[in-house]
Amino acid sequence: MIKIIHTGDKTFEETFFRIKRRGKLFDNELWALVHGIVEDVAKRGDEALFAYTEKFDGVSLNAQTVEASSGEIEAALGRVSKDDLRALKLAAERISTMSCLRSTCDADTGSDMFVTR
Repeated sequence: MIKIIHTGDKTFEETFFRIKRRGKLFDNELWALVHGIVEDVAKRGDEALFAYTEKFDGVSLNAQTVEASSGEIEAALGRVSKDDLRALKLAAERISTMSCLRSTCDADTGSDMFVTR
């Protein structure tokens, strides 16, 4: 059975770091590869993102095709269950909160991350 941990638990930090340390899947060679990709994206921006998207995902994008239209977004939202949408919104809120904790941000950060039905 999966153990659920809560951030308010007294042992949360210890449990979280124990989970984080187990099963190290990444070796130094992989980290070097990832670092190279991140550096390339930092230097070349969207051009690099488009190249890596084609290389790894087999999808060819450019500045005109990278953004989904409002119709595509609405169609995709129509295929997401209410439970999944609720879970995605919760995840977005938590990510926004963690981002705010690590940097300076205003209270509205992330408030419009998802289109609602």
